[in-house]
Amino acid sequence: MSGRGQSRWVAHLDGTAALRPQTCTGGPLGGKTSWMRRVPRPGGIELSTGATLAAPRRRREAASTRLTVPRRTSGRRGYDAPHDKGETVTSITAGLMAAAGLIAVIDWVALAGDRRSVGLVTKPAVILLLLAAALAVTPINSPQRTFFVAALALSAAGDVALLASPRWFAVGLGAFLLAHLAYIGGLLQVQGSGESLVAGLVFVALAGLFMGIPIVLGAARKRGVALGVAVLAYLATISAMVVVAGQTDLILARVGAVLLYASDGVLGWNRFVTPIRQGRLLTRIPYHLGQGLMVLSLVFSG
Repeated sequence: MSGRGQSRWVAHLDGTAALRPQTCTGGPLGGKTSWMRRVPRPGGIELSTGATLAAPRRRREAASTRLTVPRRTSGRRGYDAPHDKGETVTSITAGLMAAAGLIAVIDWVALAGDRRSVGLVTKPAVILLLLAAALAVTPINSPQRTFFVAALALSAAGDVALLASPRWFAVGLGAFLLAHLAYIGGLLQVQGSGESLVAGLVFVALAGLFMGIPIVLGAARKRGVALGVAVLAYLATISAMVVVAGQTDLILARVGAVLLYASDGVLGWNRFVTPIRQGRLLTRIPYHLGQGLMVLSLVFSG
């Protein structure tokens, strides 16, 4: 376009535009400067020729830009991001957990008053309610929930066996052994820093030395070598559960595993070493609390 002056439109942030003055070097304008006033126009500037100067591109792009924040991963296998606690704990779940807690307290009071017939209903009822709560939650880690549900179902079977008759003790022991294996499977689905792994190893070593060995020897002496071996296998399994829980970042699961270990320790000591005053009650309280904390660890990562 030589021989003729050029003009350029300049867009302003307020949606208007103006023509930058240019001095023509030739042609009809003869070296004069041409101006055009700013014309406000929503959505752009309409020229006399019918062409439209659109709103500034930078404004349009800024208006359509959205900030995307990457979601944090939960550090658990099977799920890449944590749910909000309001989504995971529904009113149904909260109601089931509350009912389990209420029946557990009733069970403890009945045991303290030596009303064992009440425990025939309340002890397995607590575990069944916790099982229903585990099924009702939206877990942070679905594979973990699957293993934990199996553990609770096996625990309920173990409760029924132990309440039925002393002759069913070995059956109950086997059911609880499988339950702890299921808990181990669920905890292995959780990646952790292992910050409590050493503490877990120290705990099971000391507990096994001062509590586990007397229980195993007492079981073998009172009920035969076969039961002693079975109790030893059970002790190794629950010890492994405590250690595996220690390598996770689930504080509730760690505490729950220790409580379950303590419950079985009191049970074994009361049955095979020496009777403990209110031994059944001291067995039942940490048992219920431990199972409840294992369920809560499905939705609370800390």
